[in-house]
Amino acid sequence: MIYRKIVVTAVFLFAALIANACITYAQQLEIRFWPEATVYPNIILEGGMFDCNIQNMAVINRSGKTVTLEQCQLRLLNKGQVTEDVYISLSQMPQHFAGFHGNYSRGGLEAWEPEFQLNRLFKKAKLVGTLKLGNNEGISLRDRYFQFNGAVDTLQIIFSGKAEDGSAVQSSVKLAMEVYQSKTPLILPLKGSWNVGNGPYPHVTHRWVNHQEFGYDFIKMDGEGEVYKGSPTRMQDYYSYDQEIIAPADGVIFSTRNDGNDAPLLNDALLKPGEFMQKIQAYRDSLLGAGGYNEMFGNHIVIDHGTGEYSILVHVKKGSIRVKKGDRVKQGDILGLVGNSGLSNVPHLHYELVSNPDRMVGRGLPLRLSNLNDQPGSRVLRFGEFVKNGTTQ
Repeated sequence: MIYRKIVVTAVFLFAALIANACITYAQQLEIRFWPEATVYPNIILEGGMFDCNIQNMAVINRSGKTVTLEQCQLRLLNKGQVTEDVYISLSQMPQHFAGFHGNYSRGGLEAWEPEFQLNRLFKKAKLVGTLKLGNNEGISLRDRYFQFNGAVDTLQIIFSGKAEDGSAVQSSVKLAMEVYQSKTPLILPLKGSWNVGNGPYPHVTHRWVNHQEFGYDFIKMDGEGEVYKGSPTRMQDYYSYDQEIIAPADGVIFSTRNDGNDAPLLNDALLKPGEFMQKIQAYRDSLLGAGGYNEMFGNHIVIDHGTGEYSILVHVKKGSIRVKKGDRVKQGDILGLVGNSGLSNVPHLHYELVSNPDRMVGRGLPLRLSNLNDQPGSRVLRFGEFVKNGTTQ
């Protein structure tokens, strides 16, 4: 994750684990999507305000005719009753489809297959960059974000258009919507007080990738909003560096990596305008070239909680991990130290809960943390707030 000084916003292009594409066959249009057949809304406000992001949809023409797509409709239902309709005019998005297809044609998306899953979504079909689809041709529609209030248990996705003979074409599929409740009681995987610098929020990066959609970034800062004391060019001067990482819950260590070097410090406050993203992208590309997609995670710890849920802790300091595969850990056990490995620009901890640590089949899961700020119960976190682990000192 990438942090900007003061606002502490992560800007990393971590891709996420994805679940098996769920494929639904309709009469004329085949609608494919991932992850899975259940959509997990995120709680914006306790008591009934939610948001949701449909990360990847593919619609493929199976009609035997040339079809021009016109509209995508997202229909929210509760107990069979329509609560809201969201309309997406596809005809106003030609650059979206053309640009995405252009990157795909040039091979620019090959390294990001765990994120986009185009090989799976377009199996026995051809991805194109236009709304005019020949038979077995289709488009990819990414990141459809919306907010809603109240109870919703079903999302119906409807694509419509016209065939070359002027006849209407429409197909739809329904997905279950579930406010996910973690099976594992979780605590903040750090001691003391930390700032929430990224999470399942639409204005930062986590929400837009599957595996980390509901994950959080934690960084230490002082009362002036500074993340270091001393020199911004010295790793040891950052408050987060060398802080102990603890197990958020009981479990068995599924895997670790402990040999990755710290990334170079790239505090954007010290760089010229525009230079920050250039340097980050260059470093990202070097990681992809060196070890592929997973190299961006750096040193990490994966815990199997035995509930179908896995905790992943990322950007750990080289050589600091105290556990190995197969070790049993208890909530609060020390696992390692915060570092700056992988795609990161300042020391911090990235934490996510997933259904499977294999990035080709898993998905991010909503998580709530318990015993924060000496308050009972569990809750989601707010962007920019300071949270303190009330379970440990």
